[in-house]
Amino acid sequence: MLQKIQNLEALRDYLKAKIFIKFLYKLNLIEKDEHKMEIKMENKYEKYFQTHPEFYDADWKKAVFLIGVLVQHVMDIQWRDRKATPFRSRLNGLKINYRIVKRLLPESIEKLEQYKSNYYRKLEEVIARLMESGEPDLKQQSVDEISFYFAMGMNLNKQFKSDKETEGEDNE
Repeated sequence: MLQKIQNLEALRDYLKAKIFIKFLYKLNLIEKDEHKMEIKMENKYEKYFQTHPEFYDADWKKAVFLIGVLVQHVMDIQWRDRKATPFRSRLNGLKINYRIVKRLLPESIEKLEQYKSNYYRKLEEVIARLMESGEPDLKQQSVDEISFYFAMGMNLNKQFKSDKETEGEDNE
């Protein structure tokens, strides 16, 4: 029950932040960078980012968000199999910086392989492409900014799962 309340609070905070950023765009206080290379993504990811273009206006934001999605997938699988989430200890109390982001991608892939549950190869490929494009900007970001997008990905990961993937995952 506590987890459900925390998830609802996180969703509320996410929506408030999204509204605030849209407001800043409307006031022209934030500029968009229109000269970035376009990354091809699987439909479900592309559709999500297209519905929130002001919020995910940089490849590093998309990459960090999707790494959060992937990490939560790992923990969901751990919960399903072990009723525990030991991978959470690798998240530095959700204080995520550039080095931690770079570490979490290969560690997540390795954990999925260990659990023989790597259903996310397309997602991993999208993340790799976004990291290639967005890494220079990611290096310049604050811990708070990176942590925010990472935590959003963790909280919204179920939007990117098929029904088959969510079977047996009742960790709330």
